[in-house]
Amino acid sequence: MKAAVPMSFCLCASLLCVAAAQTSGVQPPARASTVDFHRHHVQYEKYALPNGLQVILVPDHRVPSVYVDLMFHVGSKNEAVGTTGLAHLFEHMMFEGSKNAPGEYMQRIEKLGGSANAGTGLDITEYHEMVPSGALEHTLWLESDRLATLGESLTQERFDNQKSVVENERRERMEDQPYGIVDVVLRQSLYPAGHPYSHSVIGIPHELRAATVTDAKDFFSTYYAPNNLSMTIVGDFDPSAVREWIAKYFGPIRSAQTILQPVSWIPNVDAQKVVDVRDHVGEARTYFIWPVAAWGSDDTLSLEAVARILNRRLSADLVYAEKPLCSEESVDLNTFEESSEFVVMASARTGVPLADVESKVDADIAAFAKDGPSGTELQWVRSKLEFGELSQFDTLQSMAATLNESNVFTGNPDQFERRWAHVESLSAADLQAAASRWIGASARLLIRFHPDTSAGTPEQATLDRSLVPPIHPNPPFNAPAVESATLPNGLQIFVVHRADAPKVSVVLAARAGDMYDPIGKAGLSLMTVTTMARGTTSRSGTAIRDGMEAAGASTIQQSVTSDLASLNFEVVAKNVDPAFAILADVAIHPDFKEFSFENQRQQWIAMAAQGESDSGDVAQRVAPMLVFGPDHPYARIIATQDGLSKLRRDDLRRFYQSWWKPGNAALFLAGDISLSDAVSLASRYLGSWAGDPNQPTALPPPQNTGAGKVYIVDKPGVPQTLIVQLFPAVGQNDPARFPLTLASLVWSDRLNASLRETQGSTYGFSSDFSPNVQYGVWAASGFVQTDKTKEALVELRSQTRKIAGDQPVSDAELRVARANYAQGYASGFETSSDLTGILQNLWISNLPMTAIQTDPDRIARTPLADVQAATRRFARLEQASLLLIGDRDKIEGGVKSLGIGVIVLLNADGTPAKSAP
Repeated sequence: MKAAVPMSFCLCASLLCVAAAQTSGVQPPARASTVDFHRHHVQYEKYALPNGLQVILVPDHRVPSVYVDLMFHVGSKNEAVGTTGLAHLFEHMMFEGSKNAPGEYMQRIEKLGGSANAGTGLDITEYHEMVPSGALEHTLWLESDRLATLGESLTQERFDNQKSVVENERRERMEDQPYGIVDVVLRQSLYPAGHPYSHSVIGIPHELRAATVTDAKDFFSTYYAPNNLSMTIVGDFDPSAVREWIAKYFGPIRSAQTILQPVSWIPNVDAQKVVDVRDHVGEARTYFIWPVAAWGSDDTLSLEAVARILNRRLSADLVYAEKPLCSEESVDLNTFEESSEFVVMASARTGVPLADVESKVDADIAAFAKDGPSGTELQWVRSKLEFGELSQFDTLQSMAATLNESNVFTGNPDQFERRWAHVESLSAADLQAAASRWIGASARLLIRFHPDTSAGTPEQATLDRSLVPPIHPNPPFNAPAVESATLPNGLQIFVVHRADAPKVSVVLAARAGDMYDPIGKAGLSLMTVTTMARGTTSRSGTAIRDGMEAAGASTIQQSVTSDLASLNFEVVAKNVDPAFAILADVAIHPDFKEFSFENQRQQWIAMAAQGESDSGDVAQRVAPMLVFGPDHPYARIIATQDGLSKLRRDDLRRFYQSWWKPGNAALFLAGDISLSDAVSLASRYLGSWAGDPNQPTALPPPQNTGAGKVYIVDKPGVPQTLIVQLFPAVGQNDPARFPLTLASLVWSDRLNASLRETQGSTYGFSSDFSPNVQYGVWAASGFVQTDKTKEALVELRSQTRKIAGDQPVSDAELRVARANYAQGYASGFETSSDLTGILQNLWISNLPMTAIQTDPDRIARTPLADVQAATRRFARLEQASLLLIGDRDKIEGGVKSLGIGVIVLLNADGTPAKSAP
């Protein structure tokens, strides 16, 4: 498995399911169903092949793309004793090529202009692709060939390589992450020996290392068969043609013996069990876990509602109380086939005993189990569940996953209909009874984390699979039209009207990003926009939240980048007016109450402290300083403990008055709303907002202070080194962004192939071109296992020289990059929130809205010579800053021996560190 941004194995939700029923012949449209969610129709057809393969088809023509989702009813629960991790490891092997499609599977999909990935869970292994419509037949051939022939293609060399990749995945996603081992501890402690869920999906390391190719082949022949597979296809296609292709390519594959799945087994916890863990974490934290009803039971939706309400209560009592005990908390229901898990997480603020936190959590749960929800809470949670059910059909991916999961677990794709009916009938008594039954007692598992600061099958047909099917023409992609208007006060309005969308996405953005933070007060822009939503002159933070919930809207979210800050929400279209009125009040009349300010500040300080234990967060803080210089506006860190501690409430008021003005802002709406309605809304609620625009800020060029140096941030005991190589680059307004975008796509493929697929030292290594408005950064980064840091650096520098000219970008690579860009670009228009994101990016970059139509053409017309010139210009080793975050004692010697630059030691906040004596 490969992704530009490495994807972790996912603990997919699962349900008690039945073996796929075999039928006597292909059944075209054996079932059709339509459900109406506020005019939002979902039409699907389901049929089965004689070999048991179940197929669900959903035509959807919003973008010229197709999403293919395959779910095999096999997960870590099916692993034999002593072979833990095999299901996940085999998922990786499915990307190593098949008999008639040798080579890496991912590269073939990328050459089609598509993307693919996979995930292994306790009960399911899922494979999925998003491809241009014209590549669908070819994709179905590829999928069928690996299902039909992969067992013949497995080799010891490939198997050993992927074992190394999986071990690096474990290091990156679990061992090197704060609280990352919680799933391992949970499974070992909550479930008894012999339970299918008593080990983590990624497996026990020594058992993973001991796995053999024979084990893999046996696993494949047992579980990878059409009668254990459900395939859902959603997107822009002709159903009659797709049925023919599926029958052609999948029909001849023989079914396997019927697989008997384990029956439901909810572990019996008759007393409280406590497990204490010392780890490199920033704050003490407690996880409360109860085993509860399995997926699809009558209590599942009730428990989901309970989780949402308890999360709301605990947030108010623990995080936003006058004297907050916690920096963060969450309540989740993780549903699986055999048994589900109700999980409460609470991170204690520094100095707060975990006992105080646990006491408050217990009190809130006991109160709910005794009295249930209030009438207001019941109305609110119904609204939130309704919004969530509707959102499942926002994207091709989420629609496919929703229907396919239901089909695997129940034999029918229509579980969402049952859930919808259940939402409408939920009562306070249902919720109280579910809480009392499942989480009302103290018999549960507690996992307490404490900070540790020490270093610490043959075919039955004549189909010739070696005949590669053609790539069909893709239907044209026509980007939507953007309509605009400007209010008398200077506020710009941009609208994309989508009558087929049942929701509206709303974003109010201002040129008020962290580049405008004064030196020494990092976090001011963030604190301003987040505190704005905590209270106005006429509404408390609670009233804002309750009002948005009453309107059936999402909460008002806030975001900050270098250049802009924004407030945004989504709402069912019919309720946009009351939700918009609240957003406008937040924008025009923020009160910056002392209580809200201080609570928010302490929360961000705690999160900034926590970030220092996360290598990725550290890199995000330090890398811009090396490229731009420590005092450059683009090197401003979004928030630091020191900067936050210096802020006062008046700083927020002054920042708001300086930057949050209609002449300095824009409103973006996408969904079922017209320009005239948007203008009417904005005039009514934002027309009184006043303030002239700010003058554009001219920025100095990058100082590139890190060029030629190697920076090390020491993290003793971590199993991996995060390598980040940085080059200064152009911004959004420079035409060189087009060839550099394509060059970065090509380099990502090369880096991942060499460092992951060949060297086996990483779970994923990628290239990323990140343009701000005026300047940008071109980075190559990835986690590598500690003992291969030196070798990885040698390979990275070799690949840099190759992309810069020793092995220039080829015409074939450029064609793949163009196709990948085109597919990714079209897929970026699936949802209304995708659209508002695109619009605000164009606005903040001072680019015309017509760039929506012209950017793909510019990319398609970028010549090979320009791409090669861009790599020569930017990928210069003498201009590179190298940042290493890892165990200094284990990596510094190897780095020094390479002689690639002066070594500079840094703290996690980017300040110089003292050398060890």
